[in-house]
Amino acid sequence: MKRAFECTKEQLLAWAARYEYAFVFDSNDYALDRFSKYEFLVAVGDESSRIPLGDTVFAELATAHRLQPSWMFGCLSYDLKNQIYDLNSSNSKSIDVPLACWIRPQIVLKWENCQATILEGDISASVIQNTVLETEDPIQAQFSQSTSKLDYLKAIDALLNHIAQGDIYEANYCYEIFADQKIDPVSVFQELNQQASAPMSAFVKLRHQYINCMSPERFLAIRDRQIYSQPIKGTAKRHEDQAADQAAQRALRMSEKDRAEHIMIVDLVRNDLNRSCKAGTVSVDDLFRVYEFKTVWHMISTISGELEPDVHPFLAMKAAFPMGSMTGAPKVRAMQLIEEYESFCRGMYSGSIAYITPDGDLDSNVVIRSLIHDSLTHKSSVAVGGAIVADSIALQEYAECLTKAGFIPTFFE
Repeated sequence: MKRAFECTKEQLLAWAARYEYAFVFDSNDYALDRFSKYEFLVAVGDESSRIPLGDTVFAELATAHRLQPSWMFGCLSYDLKNQIYDLNSSNSKSIDVPLACWIRPQIVLKWENCQATILEGDISASVIQNTVLETEDPIQAQFSQSTSKLDYLKAIDALLNHIAQGDIYEANYCYEIFADQKIDPVSVFQELNQQASAPMSAFVKLRHQYINCMSPERFLAIRDRQIYSQPIKGTAKRHEDQAADQAAQRALRMSEKDRAEHIMIVDLVRNDLNRSCKAGTVSVDDLFRVYEFKTVWHMISTISGELEPDVHPFLAMKAAFPMGSMTGAPKVRAMQLIEEYESFCRGMYSGSIAYITPDGDLDSNVVIRSLIHDSLTHKSSVAVGGAIVADSIALQEYAECLTKAGFIPTFFE
């Protein structure tokens, strides 16, 4: 570990955004997060830092890390499902993001207690300390829905018919909110991150494309060969009135519908982890726990296991990808129906932003509550959705989507 120097998170973000590739992870000092190793982690690189990837992304990443154990930072598109299963993605794309983009960063820094510590590479402290964040109006764009309320309700009815016929038990149906107007992605991240203060927030720059992610959900964490997953299923809106807020929390905790959809995903995640873990080590450590966030309550469970000795962390990711909370059960059939009834290509939405350390510890989020922007086309994409189960009521599901879309201040029904 190299020297430390004083700076602010804002200075680090502004400095990182000047590189071709930048990854910034902010845990927002979330008190209930047991697994974040870093309060604020930053990695940057140029085109020479990028790891070439082909048709077997997870295996190629595992090989790259085995041959050269090092820091690696990257993101994984939901559409990598097509490399794992016999599936396809043919819906339209607002933003043509890569299937995966990973770098071996030139510089890695962690920040805590107003100090940045260089973990990899070298940089003059004055370069960062003298960087000024030139803020603009964070969100100037007005967002519109690509799916009308009527079309949403029709899709939910169709999925409920599939559930009634025993085709699936649960499906996560989503739709896109889009804008076509110039924005300042760095300022967007500053504002939205401050509003959400989510534990798995991330800012990603891939040349001219940006991911502004305010995710509360962890996909996988690996610590000393122990693997953890924390799926979210179940959401309730926060209220300014304390009595109403606590009533919403209690109602979520006791909701039979939310517990039913939640336990299906917990079982799915257990099965996914069993593919990579030693027999008998997978367990549910925390079930149906309701967590407090700034704008919502979420029901979250923690599932853990011990990896088999020959399973690389990237192969453990492949065994669980895409995450069950964003697909449904059974997973493959749910993904087929998602492709049939959704009207957009998810891309990075419901994918993952992740990093791995030289010694194989890994952390990764679920890309939700995210604004994806292309600075060349000025297009922005946000997606929202929720789990559909047998007793789902379409209008209530639609209202939940609007609650989740509330992290974009300019979006209204």
